[in-house]
Amino acid sequence: MGQINMGGQSPVSALLVDPKYATKATAETAAALVERKVMALQRFIKRTIEKEVFDPVVKQAGLDPQKAAVRLNWGMPEKPDINALLPILAQLAKDRPDIITTQEFRDILIDMGLSLEKAEQKK
Repeated sequence: MGQINMGGQSPVSALLVDPKYATKATAETAAALVERKVMALQRFIKRTIEKEVFDPVVKQAGLDPQKAAVRLNWGMPEKPDINALLPILAQLAKDRPDIITTQEFRDILIDMGLSLEKAEQKK
């Protein structure tokens, strides 16, 4: 059983198979070691996917992969800074109502806490 667990490279199995090693410090150390291995594997997968998948797709679309700079990011996406997006959204609402309507832009501002009156919907 211990060899099977160690083969899976689980931090629990690596140092905690023997109960005499079952301390918080050893568990944290084992978790840190496994995390380094995971991060190295993620870097390898990221580079491989960017070079062998993303770049050919970007080239096929007729774009320069260096300028497109398409990247794979692990984990949860960061929320965009809405304040940085407001000027872009305002311009889109003005020039391209097919993308975002003025009403949708107003609703975003109201959701952000601006005290705007809700405009009556046209029937």
